[in-house]
Amino acid sequence: MTEKQCGICGSGDVRSLPAPAGGAMISDGALLPQTLDKLHCNSCGSLTTLNQFTLNSYHRSNGLSDWEKARHEDIAAGLKTVIRGQNTSQDLAILEVGAGNFATSAALKRLCPDYLITAIEPYPENEKRPDGITCIAAGLAAYEPTSMFDVVVSNQVIEHVDDPLTFLETQQRLLKPGGRILVCCPAQTSVSNELMFVDHLWHFTAAGFAALISRSRDLALCDAFLAPWDPLTQVFILRRDGCSGFAPPQMNIDALFEERSHLMAWWSARERAILATLGHTELISIFGAGELTQLLRAYMPGLYDRVQHLVVTQRDGCRQFEEPIILLQEALDTDDKMLIGVRPQAHDKVREMLLHQGVVPSRIIDLYSH
Repeated sequence: MTEKQCGICGSGDVRSLPAPAGGAMISDGALLPQTLDKLHCNSCGSLTTLNQFTLNSYHRSNGLSDWEKARHEDIAAGLKTVIRGQNTSQDLAILEVGAGNFATSAALKRLCPDYLITAIEPYPENEKRPDGITCIAAGLAAYEPTSMFDVVVSNQVIEHVDDPLTFLETQQRLLKPGGRILVCCPAQTSVSNELMFVDHLWHFTAAGFAALISRSRDLALCDAFLAPWDPLTQVFILRRDGCSGFAPPQMNIDALFEERSHLMAWWSARERAILATLGHTELISIFGAGELTQLLRAYMPGLYDRVQHLVVTQRDGCRQFEEPIILLQEALDTDDKMLIGVRPQAHDKVREMLLHQGVVPSRIIDLYSH
């Protein structure tokens, strides 16, 4: 691949996305001293990340916060529905690739106790291993199972790997006859903050993913749809040996480019607007110590320089920060303004909670206000 080619479909009809201010952020929050560099394909609509870096470790979340536990339960319930739509047997052998903190596999086992579940992860995010499943600290290339699987699942993994086709073809060699590969990755039907991660090397549209699979001699794309647990996640179902019956839906690729460009520019524009409401040296706090706050640190660096502490309702599941993390009860005794640093879907609910807990409206800074 060159800088003038789509790394997914191979088209030379490409254009660069405008870069946001600040450095580039890995999805576990680590910062790189580089400008985020994404290439948009005018043929398939996919994105290729051009940044070069080495990832030596990765730690995102131990999965212990109430929000993370509920999220993994939702994913497991959705996977159960998808898997049973492909195979109704009760005693399936399931492999999860890139299992993170093993919480999704553990939740799936609780829902489907007869499933034989193995979960592999090169950088386990939780030292404790759940009961009832086999957890292995290894990457896919080094994994040598003693038996094959009915279903191989990866959730939010393929966008991180250097060679996605080899990643999938390695999985197909682990399948029993009639087995399926379930690939879950960020959807491109809606533009979201996953665009901002430098270690998301690929952003697959359905057309781009179909083009990728067309290069395989052994894999066929059966279906693609939005995940039942998250409208920002898409699911691709693959099988061995057969003709693909899937036709990618039509999409407006120019409109997609404009939406992506708008998000890239939004961070700086919103930062300027918020800073204009603050005193010259006024310090603030941020409610939240998760992914969105890490994104603020990366792409609103001027605003983040004003942060004196982060505020949470519980310490379990917080990401890594240098700033002090305090509980909301402690923050009630201060008078600094508080920026709501959570994803858009949770913003209004958090705002209501803060007001109910006694935070006066004049202290609250709404990240998503216009």
